[in-house]
Amino acid sequence: MKNIVKLFIVIIVAFAIIISPVWLKTRTLKIRNATLDVSNIETVKAINSQFKMAEVNKPNIPLTRGVFYDPYGDYLNYLHFNNDQQSWVLTITSLDGRIVRTIDLGAHKSSSSGRGKICFDKNTIYVGVDEMIIFIRRKDYSVERIQLSPRKYDIKSDLIPNRDTSDSSIIDIEKVGKYIVISRNNANGILLFDVDRRKFDEWKLPEEFGSVNKIIKFSEDILFVTNFYSGKGSYLIQDQFGKLNLATREFYIFSQPVQKLFVVENSVWGVDIKGNLFVLDNELKHAKTYNFGVFIVSGVVHSNGKIWFVGSDVDSIDGKPLLSTVSDDPPIDAVEVINLKTDKQILFIGCFDPTKEDLEKSYLPISKPRPVIGIHSPDINLDKINGEFKSSITIPTGIIDAETHGVFLFADKVFQINR
Repeated sequence: MKNIVKLFIVIIVAFAIIISPVWLKTRTLKIRNATLDVSNIETVKAINSQFKMAEVNKPNIPLTRGVFYDPYGDYLNYLHFNNDQQSWVLTITSLDGRIVRTIDLGAHKSSSSGRGKICFDKNTIYVGVDEMIIFIRRKDYSVERIQLSPRKYDIKSDLIPNRDTSDSSIIDIEKVGKYIVISRNNANGILLFDVDRRKFDEWKLPEEFGSVNKIIKFSEDILFVTNFYSGKGSYLIQDQFGKLNLATREFYIFSQPVQKLFVVENSVWGVDIKGNLFVLDNELKHAKTYNFGVFIVSGVVHSNGKIWFVGSDVDSIDGKPLLSTVSDDPPIDAVEVINLKTDKQILFIGCFDPTKEDLEKSYLPISKPRPVIGIHSPDINLDKINGEFKSSITIPTGIIDAETHGVFLFADKVFQINR
């Protein structure tokens, strides 16, 4: 009997030794470093146009943290706080601003980043806030809350000195195949929730990649990610991006700074750190950069095969540099108003057609200057300051794609724009 037990133990150990490399192989990402040729630059001349801009009723919704278009219901989804910032709320409106439904999503964790993301499929609305994902079933609008699993892989704390790295709140979510793919603060890994098996799995990334910022779906197996906190150069710059194949677990790293990535007609597009638009070839070896001769300010989205953005003819206003702040963050409440010493139109909506490689631009309206108030000093004459301003512009907080309905521009007002 003892010999049989010993033989059984030997067989188990031998089996474990044989399968362990296979098991480890399936649990580990295969890292590939990729190079990208960015020498191809093409000049495109902008053509003045006049887009249809209709002001849309802006619903009275407090503390908006993001606006998202639901293509399955033709609704706008406002993710926001309640008045005392104690709870998350989802308010669904028609495209003309009429409130259709308001859903309480639960308590807000005050220590979190206070951002959120919504994605959709035909049966469910998926919301990611704080450290939970929320499933809202379309048939009855029932709400299911799922707490994220504890963070396994942390970024190096010395990469971001003087910052609390305990926050694990969600940055981005995306539905890719059977998974909800999740990026969260300070994590050196990407979190996946298997919708069918109801189970979390966290995949570790190379330490030099830092943490995942934004997630871009390419297909049901492939996604792209931008990074954060890599420690190379300024830690706030997205100095790399990656391609992850969920089926093969291959992860390609591209050492190319980007502000934004997105997919148009099965091609990967992006905005580089200087605010230029580029597209990758199918082999992901070469990038074509487009020189528009204008400055991309914010809000790059794709809609019906075309690329829209807020642009400017100049890179500074009255000596104050305009910053290219292109991101995937949805529109929020905050707006920036700049008073001008000129009544010349400066900001425009740009629409680039990749098939024709032409750019149309339509200028945004300017308004009367807003008075400067609240400065208390005997050396400052507010009347003189306000008298110098001829007009003002509002830097829009973002654009969202509404497919056949055009794009929605969010500033101090909401505009629906079509060509």
